[in-house]
Amino acid sequence: TRYLSRIQTTDNRTIYFNYGASPFFYSRPSQVVAIMSDRPNANCPASSVGTSYTYYTINNNTLGEISFDGGKVVFETSTEYRNDIHNIDPNSNVPYLKKVKIYNGSNALITEYTFNYTNGGRLVLNEVVKTDTSGTSARWQFEYIGGTSFPNLFLGGTDHWGYANGSSRGIPNANYATLAPGWAGNTNTVNKESDFANSSTSLLKKIVYPTGGSSSFEYESNAITYTSPDQLLGKSFLQRSYPYTYISIVNENTASQDEIYGSFTLTEPTKVSVSAYRWYQPISRIESVVRLSLTPTGTNILDYAPYGFQCGSYACTANAVVTLLQVLIIIR
Repeated sequence: TRYLSRIQTTDNRTIYFNYGASPFFYSRPSQVVAIMSDRPNANCPASSVGTSYTYYTINNNTLGEISFDGGKVVFETSTEYRNDIHNIDPNSNVPYLKKVKIYNGSNALITEYTFNYTNGGRLVLNEVVKTDTSGTSARWQFEYIGGTSFPNLFLGGTDHWGYANGSSRGIPNANYATLAPGWAGNTNTVNKESDFANSSTSLLKKIVYPTGGSSSFEYESNAITYTSPDQLLGKSFLQRSYPYTYISIVNENTASQDEIYGSFTLTEPTKVSVSAYRWYQPISRIESVVRLSLTPTGTNILDYAPYGFQCGSYACTANAVVTLLQVLIIIR
């Protein structure tokens, strides 16, 4: 771990930084669910649920003191330990910042800041108290949405963006059949949609200043409200930076055809996204191929890296983004 230990100024003054070690450890489980409804032979994997653990070691260095020729700043930590970290690993005893004391060059205390918390499922800062040499104090108080009863670290599910949504933890509910042929249906899946009430819990709501004044904060979800799709037409935030055309030659009407093909013509250099899929099951389709050919040469660009097929146990896929020159493209 790298940390700042000293600063040397241009006029040959030195500032020193001293630290104390507060390492902690924790582990996180990961669950993998494999569901296969079709096993062509006994060597194919069966449905299973597996759990693995990743172990983390945090070599935490806590700043203890900053000293210089004009005085020093001392950072005092608590005598009790952080419950949020202790809950995920009972062997990790990590203190939190309790006071910041500022001394002058004569080693006399001139200002002290005290930090008061709620030490629960999360460490929540309630107020900062400033005390001067006369004993006069000033307070900054903090209020949060949901009070101070925050959920424990890693407790509960999150949405697609990592914010709490009130669900349990697990595999997102989605249609995996297009990625894993033979997928029989989802199991142990959870909701990954956003929930504003849950995602806004623990956000800073209000600051009360020593003067008695205050600042309040209001939040809104990252969403739009509309009653008709027509209201979204022409909106800049829904526009792509370049025109595009989607070409699909495989659909429900071509399912029984032995050969499917199509073409398109480019009149200028164009970025093309190519996606193709070859299914190994059922066995009767194992010889199927996908070509993206140039005319008149007939060269299949999918045969060349990085545009070739990437094959797994059950299927092959080809995905590429390539800039093509003016040419007639044949898909088959």
